[in-house]
Amino acid sequence: FGHISLKSLWYLDQHNLVNGMDLQGKGDLLPCNSCAKGKHHQAPFPPATSNRAKNTIERLHMDLQGP
Repeated sequence: FGHISLKSLWYLDQHNLVNGMDLQGKGDLLPCNSCAKGKHHQAPFPPATSNRAKNTIERLHMDLQGP
């Protein structure tokens, strides 16, 4: 789950819509750990064509020792 945006938190504070909430003097609020993890993207895979074989039997994969 999550929480509302920082912009919305500032709005609630500036208009005194929540009792006990005081963001005055807090400056820039940093995102919480859950927000940072939720927005993390996986790094792209390297191009598939970077090391492909161009000719037949140019690359072989085999076991050198039995099971």
